[in-house]
Amino acid sequence: IGHDNRKEGRTAAWIIAQTAKKPGKVGIIVGTHRYLCQETAESSFRSYFREHANGFRLLEPLVNLEDSRIAYEATLDMMEKNPDLVGLYICGGGMDGVIEAAREEATHDPVVVVCNELTEATRSGLIDGILSAVISTRTATVAEKTVEAMARMLESPATALPAQIFVPFDLFIAENI
Repeated sequence: IGHDNRKEGRTAAWIIAQTAKKPGKVGIIVGTHRYLCQETAESSFRSYFREHANGFRLLEPLVNLEDSRIAYEATLDMMEKNPDLVGLYICGGGMDGVIEAAREEATHDPVVVVCNELTEATRSGLIDGILSAVISTRTATVAEKTVEAMARMLESPATALPAQIFVPFDLFIAENI
């Protein structure tokens, strides 16, 4: 029970492809390759660019182990080595490090940065223009759907539930927070 990671990745790609000032390199930072949700989001992100925006060049994903310090270093290194970086998608944890690095890197052209989950840090990043968009889970709806599914199973254990229950995600930009 959660949001559709395929749609999440494709939405992030659409945002970067539509709002980057020009085609260029696009970075991806994942927490780990072992989380199915991040793997699906990354794969879908890449498929959008293959289908609709092949003028962009996707870099190999960097792993941050859900650690802000690693994400910070990876972001600074990526921006330094790729002056033509126009987009960055963080589909795992470590957003605080990415935000900190993007704030400090004043010489790089603006980069469209999309990440997950609206937190105090990502809200601040949106307001300050460091982040372009945040894809956020409707946690209350996930909890409601989980309790509903559990209740249905208790009432009628023989009834099969869908293997996946998708909940819409929210998309935040500076103008709607």
